Amino acid sequence: LVTASPKKFVEEMDTTVAGQGLDLVGYYPAALSLRSVLRSLPSPGEQVVLLVADAETGLMQVIGRSTGQVLFYRTLGASEGRGAEGVQREIRRTLLFAEQKLNAKISTIYTSGTSSTTLLQGLSGADGLQVFSAAVNVDPALYLRSITALKSNSTENILPTSISQRGVRRRLRLAINLILGT
Repeated sequence: LVTASPKKFVEEMDTTVAGQGLDLVGYYPAALSLRSVLRSLPSPGEQVVLLVADAETGLMQVIGRSTGQVLFYRTLGASEGRGAEGVQREIRRTLLFAEQKLNAKISTIYTSGTSSTTLLQGLSGADGLQVFSAAVNVDPALYLRSITALKSNSTENILPTSISQRGVRRRLRLAINLILGT
């Protein structure tokens, strides 16, 4: 959990949500939202690719396969402020990470969204890289639709079960008390 965000932040978020009479049931990496985009890519399923998608004011970099499998993800904040050269340098770092840590030589990059397409135009052809536009355009609604389809007991939920299942346990205790009381 600490690698996704500090535990203290999650606990404070839980306290805030509970203060409103609600249960915090899920906390998911935004990269999971891009599985549908990965599935739409025309690359062979076993080929590892880099998907670079617009994410608010930054870029979401997802190393994965067209089967929808996410191998690694990284968010690059304030991407337009870095300029094309700065973003391309960060993309090369991600590609080097994939080669060194995942043993995956990536030669195909897909972009999704106006910002990512504009900032990565100069990479096509350099160092044997091919840059293509993905078939699906990423927008904020795509992230929201994808995450709302996930369940609280999903393995992708990085929220501790002590928090995510609190409401389920409370309803179960209530049901047992109702049964025992009758």
